[in-house]
Amino acid sequence: MDPLKYQILFIKGFNTSFTKLSSSHSSVCYRALTELRTEFIPKPQFLTIFIQAGGLKHIVTQLEKSNRKIVDVSLSILGHCVLEQEPRIIFRKEGGLPVLVRVLHSFEDDTAILSRGCRVIGTLAHEKHIAAILVIEFSVYHTVGQIMDRSVDEEILSMAIRAIHNLSDSKENVEILGKNYIYPKLSNLLMKTESLNIQKKLFSTLSHVYSYMKRFSETAAHYWTGSENGGKLIAKFVELRLSTSDVIATKAPQLLYQLVQDKNVRPKLASKDAFEALIPIVKEEKELGKCGTTVYLSSLLLLCREDPHIFSEVGGIKILLGLIRESDPFYAGAEVSSPLHSQRFRSQHNNIFSTLLAFKYDTSALAELVEEGLVDILTLRIIRWLISI
Repeated sequence: MDPLKYQILFIKGFNTSFTKLSSSHSSVCYRALTELRTEFIPKPQFLTIFIQAGGLKHIVTQLEKSNRKIVDVSLSILGHCVLEQEPRIIFRKEGGLPVLVRVLHSFEDDTAILSRGCRVIGTLAHEKHIAAILVIEFSVYHTVGQIMDRSVDEEILSMAIRAIHNLSDSKENVEILGKNYIYPKLSNLLMKTESLNIQKKLFSTLSHVYSYMKRFSETAAHYWTGSENGGKLIAKFVELRLSTSDVIATKAPQLLYQLVQDKNVRPKLASKDAFEALIPIVKEEKELGKCGTTVYLSSLLLLCREDPHIFSEVGGIKILLGLIRESDPFYAGAEVSSPLHSQRFRSQHNNIFSTLLAFKYDTSALAELVEEGLVDILTLRIIRWLISI
């Protein structure tokens, strides 16, 4: 058959389906939608004809209805349609964006609808101007954030995370989502989920979002971890270094260090939770001769400088002095037999030593430093300096 005649034939067929969608009977509309989804939509050539015949306008109309089954099938069809750029634009022009946002509000207890709706939002957000509209005009991030807070369904969470990832496609969007505490919701989800699939998706999104950190000032520090749980997030990254997933185990220290390295975010990370997670790891690495080979020592020292008082309260003084002694090739060579003295570890000595300055105004910490042998360390250092001149 001639391709043009073939296309005309199917447009007539779709028009018949569209007529059924105008029925006042929900059952007729539902059957017409089901037939479209089953017989035509999965086939690319038919899907293209469906879009050209004005199908998206009818889908928008169906999404405005209150019947769950009709909305569910309509979202399923829409998910196939918006995989390409042109139908995304058509859907926006047909007024579909506010309708889609209302659907998520109206069916907040329907697993299938929420999953499909978040999937469509994530797909639409591939278009930067549509992502901007969804964020700026319709504040869809509030709805997606609430879905993440309430849901335990893995499919819904997966699609919600994807939506947040794709909506965070510009500094402007990231700023809006950050101001509205959306990214701490990702952190909270990471701290409570045991699903490897969800953890992987969260790591991908957090990595993407954290890449914007350097473009923001100190006033934006709460965007990334919230105001209170930064230390708990550090502890979670430390825990996930032992994940059975190689991807998660490899990415966890990278994300941890990405946070700690940002001078604006760092003050929100220095807490009891962070120190109690990092100190045992650094101690273990010290005993195994691995210090200087991971990010944990550097992270501990940076956080110590932010809050030396809490660091000393959780027993950090002893390990700090131990690191100073054992990273010093002269001191360690004479008195320590552990196999720690790699070039990389020795290169950290000045960095470790300079951390002592963080305690200059903390009288109780200074007293503990003296009690644990700081005077001997300083005396030896002065003697070596005098000999060298």
